[in-house]
Amino acid sequence: MENETQKWRIISSGNLVRTDVWNLVDGFDEWLFIDQVDFDFNAKVILAGYKIWQVNNLIMEHEIGKSIKKPVLTMMLLFKPNEFILDHSPMREYYIARNTIVYSKRYSNHADLEKFKTNLFHEIIMTRKILLYQKPRIKKIQASWRGIVDGIKYDPEKDQKFIKFKQNLNEKYKTSKNH
Repeated sequence: MENETQKWRIISSGNLVRTDVWNLVDGFDEWLFIDQVDFDFNAKVILAGYKIWQVNNLIMEHEIGKSIKKPVLTMMLLFKPNEFILDHSPMREYYIARNTIVYSKRYSNHADLEKFKTNLFHEIIMTRKILLYQKPRIKKIQASWRGIVDGIKYDPEKDQKFIKFKQNLNEKYKTSKNH
């Protein structure tokens, strides 16, 4: 295995970021709060012309939720046999659903990032995984559906922080082309 691998998306836990790049892309979008925050940051870094590298010979323990192992129910709900399913709180389900749609809307016009785009149908279908979770399942499903609705309502053309990022990026490219 090589010591470093170029990546499109990495979680932010344990990563190092150049402060000039952080400032250029205006850091993390705190409105996202949790889930997709790091992937949104990655997308902004890539759009700003930088690369993301993963160092493969460093290992860090990181837990993102309680793993669910219910093979019969997983098979009945048509999940892949080795699919990794995690049990999350209702609040986290809301942000997973909302931010997945928000990310897709923000970067749907960028060819390099389009491969990470989700569609609404997929997001709705994925709520079936909540049937595998521990209680309170109903609250988790409701939270996920609220997130889907809020994701549908989101408009990147009205998001002032995202608009500012795109304007800063355009200014950067105008400045670099003039030199």
